[in-house]
Amino acid sequence: MSVKKYTPSNFLTYQFDFENEDKLHSICFTGCLPPGEVKRMLKSLQIHLYQDMADAIQRYLNTRYLEYYGFISTAVPSEHETAMKLADTLLHAASYSNNGSIANNADIYYGIIDHQRQTTLGYEGCYCALKKILSCSGKSQCYFIGQTFSYQEAGGDEQSYFAIRQSHENEFLRDIDKEERFPVLPTFGCVNLLALLMDIESIRTKEEAEKTAGFPFSSAYQAN
Repeated sequence: MSVKKYTPSNFLTYQFDFENEDKLHSICFTGCLPPGEVKRMLKSLQIHLYQDMADAIQRYLNTRYLEYYGFISTAVPSEHETAMKLADTLLHAASYSNNGSIANNADIYYGIIDHQRQTTLGYEGCYCALKKILSCSGKSQCYFIGQTFSYQEAGGDEQSYFAIRQSHENEFLRDIDKEERFPVLPTFGCVNLLALLMDIESIRTKEEAEKTAGFPFSSAYQAN
């Protein structure tokens, strides 16, 4: 199979972050992926654990004969409080530009935060999927789907906040849809965040988000 050649000006910097309770796994490289290639790659990653993403991404690039260079992967300890704070910022703040936890130098950025932690009263956590694109004008387009949640076992008190947010050609995030009463994504168990990340630009409602993540929005919640 012949390798398609690209000029240096066509190369972009890609960064992928996958964060769970143990580690933040970051992958960065420079290359030129054809339209739709990242979505196909993300789909192929669904069978892998977060700690195996670096090897899986590099293997995908090699087997698809895609040109790239400067492939770097790191894994650093994850801090639950920092992850929750970032999720809360992305869910509520109007601007994300000053948050150093989001890659500001990558041309195309994909990130997942998947945290759950036991507390003295129950458990809490967050789910986040984020895509950020740096446009030719130097401004960013951002797509975000996220939820924070907490549960107290003694009284059965469950709190959550879910939102779909976007920004276009500016740094201001606006709500596309949100849910403040009930959790859209399950507060305990597995959520297919990679599926959300693949279709993050087209998901506009909480029902679409929950269906994409693999869990239909509860009719019982909608009836109340």
